Amino acid sequence: PTPAVLLLGAEGEGVPNALFDLVDCCVEIPQLGVVRSLNVHVSGAIAVWMFARQVLLRAAGPSGRDAEVAALKADLNALQEKFQEKVRHLRDEEMPQLIEKKIATEVKKLEARSAEAAAPAPAPFSLELDIGTPEQKARRKAILKAERERFVAENGREPTSLEDMFKFIEQVKQRRKPPRGGEP
Repeated sequence: PTPAVLLLGAEGEGVPNALFDLVDCCVEIPQLGVVRSLNVHVSGAIAVWMFARQVLLRAAGPSGRDAEVAALKADLNALQEKFQEKVRHLRDEEMPQLIEKKIATEVKKLEARSAEAAAPAPAPFSLELDIGTPEQKARRKAILKAERERFVAENGREPTSLEDMFKFIEQVKQRRKPPRGGEP
C-alpha cells in the first residue's frame, strides 16, 4: 500500500486552514442531526478503518469489490427495513396517540369557551351609601342614576366589572369636582 498520513483536526475547531494546502484530499464523515462533531479518537478510528478497508479491497481485486458491493447492498436493505419499521411504528402507534392528545386538548378548549359563553352575565354593580338625611340619599341616588345612564350611553353597556366600577367612580368624581376657589 501507498504510505499515507492521516491529519485529524482538533475537536470543535477542526483542521487549521493553513494545513489544507498540504493535503492531497479532504474527507468528511457524514452525520445526521444538529451537532455535526465527533470526538477526534472516534473520527480517527473511522478514517483508519475506511482506509484499511479500501486497501484490503484493492488487494482482493474484482471479487473483493463484488463482496463489498453486496455487503453495502445488505446494509442498505437493513437500513430501509429499519426506516420502514419506524414509519409503521409512527403511523400505527405514535400518531394515533398524538392525535388523541390533540383532540382532547381542543375539546377542553371548546368546553372552556362554551362554559364562558354559557355563564350568566355579571350583574351591574350597585353603589349606594346609606348615610345622611333622606334628602341627601335621594340626591345621591339621582346623581348615580344620571351617571350610570351616562356610562351606558358612552360604553354601550352597564358597568359590571371592578374596572368599570373604578372608571365609573372616577367619572363621577371628575364631573362633581367643585371649580377652584368655589365651595367645597
